[in-house]
Amino acid sequence: MRKGWEDLPIDILVNVFKRVRFDDLVIGVPAVCKHWREASKDPSCWQHLDFLQYWYRISPRICSVHQGSAPFHQALAFAISQSRQSMVSIKFPEMEWQSSDLLCLAN
Repeated sequence: MRKGWEDLPIDILVNVFKRVRFDDLVIGVPAVCKHWREASKDPSCWQHLDFLQYWYRISPRICSVHQGSAPFHQALAFAISQSRQSMVSIKFPEMEWQSSDLLCLAN
């Protein structure tokens, strides 16, 4: 019997998902199957976030999925909640900061 990606142990999936881009971790990975969705919720997948290269590509994708606007602080708040206080590093793009973004980060 041949096993597929969906049959991988959760610890292996988590190890792979820790290396996945932010937008794929938010939108792509959880949509594959229930097993992947559960693995993507592991806080270690959210310890190191890199918004530098992908934010301008991420924002429209997130907006289209949620049928509305997705300000930066909403994406940031989601990532912080997923990390369950285990976040180690965040890299940000150069952008104009809104006070709500800074408050989200401070909390």
